[in-house]
Amino acid sequence: MVNYIPCYFCQRPATDIHHIFQGAYKRKSEEHNFLASLCRECHDRVHREKAPRIHLRQMCQAEYEKVFTREDFINEFGRSYLEE
Repeated sequence: MVNYIPCYFCQRPATDIHHIFQGAYKRKSEEHNFLASLCRECHDRVHREKAPRIHLRQMCQAEYEKVFTREDFINEFGRSYLEE
């Protein structure tokens, strides 16, 4: 039996790790483990389409706010994604 990590969106075998927050926030994504296992097709879609990208960011922000405040999140990641 082969063990694999499923893609977050489609459950096929994941081939890529996606940083939920990129650019200046890439390191913070790593520090908070805001990473998603994705197959190549879904990874391309996340970069191409806004909706799945926002979904992942909202999910991470909601988890973050279980421990910290929204103001803390905005200070760390530049803005709130839960207000979209």
